[in-house]
Amino acid sequence: GHIGGRRTNQQWSELINNFPNETFVIFSAPQDIEKKRNLERPLANVLHSPSTRNIYEVGEIVKKLKILVTPDTSLVHIASCYDTPIIALYRKHEADRSQFGPLSTIQEIIVSPTIDVIDIDSSEVTGALSKMLKMFPYADGNKG
Repeated sequence: GHIGGRRTNQQWSELINNFPNETFVIFSAPQDIEKKRNLERPLANVLHSPSTRNIYEVGEIVKKLKILVTPDTSLVHIASCYDTPIIALYRKHEADRSQFGPLSTIQEIIVSPTIDVIDIDSSEVTGALSKMLKMFPYADGNKG
């Protein structure tokens, strides 16, 4: 990711813990695999997933997600390809949203008040996910 494009493991843990009846999958860059494992281990509702070897494997997972929550614009693009609902987290930089915004039919964009997505209030992300989850009639976590 770019500078300003990451959330802390604590922020992700809080989000995941707010939705104990949902199953989460965590993506990471190869160099962040240990951070990913540390985040996955203590959380009962996280599907421990192997490292993906390439962008195509990531796409195969993303297209099956109920919702994607990410600050990573490459994942935003992949979700757009499969029309996966998305909550996209952006730093306060207009070009990021105008050039790399989501194209999924169901989308929510949350913009940081600063140049770092770490400064997005966690309650805003939790609220957006809660609202989006209410849009889905199925509860098994799969798209239809």
